[in-house]
Amino acid sequence: MAFEIIGESPEKTYAGLLLEYRVKIPLLGWSTWLTEIKYVEEGFSFMDEQRVGPYKLWLHTHKLEEVEGGTQMTDDIRYLVPLGPLGLLANFLFVRRTLQRVFDYRKVKLEEIFGKPG
Repeated sequence: MAFEIIGESPEKTYAGLLLEYRVKIPLLGWSTWLTEIKYVEEGFSFMDEQRVGPYKLWLHTHKLEEVEGGTQMTDDIRYLVPLGPLGLLANFLFVRRTLQRVFDYRKVKLEEIFGKPG
């Protein structure tokens, strides 16, 4: 799954912020994805929720924790795929692994930019 933000990246994250993406879904092509930042606890966590997109439900909490040598980000993702049994099969076959690859890639990029904590 590839994605890109549509428009300008915001300078600051705040509750109510809407972010629009183009998301490439395997076998289905490009789709629009709109998320809303539901809450921000400055310096500690924030949550985005899908408004329009490929999931039946998407809640993504980003938790920030000060660790020796830097900051660690932990993700808690709760999602449901649409299409009932067909969606469950798709989740088993590729959605779950694709999400893991996306977040593994993000971790590598964050470490390249900010260095490894500790």
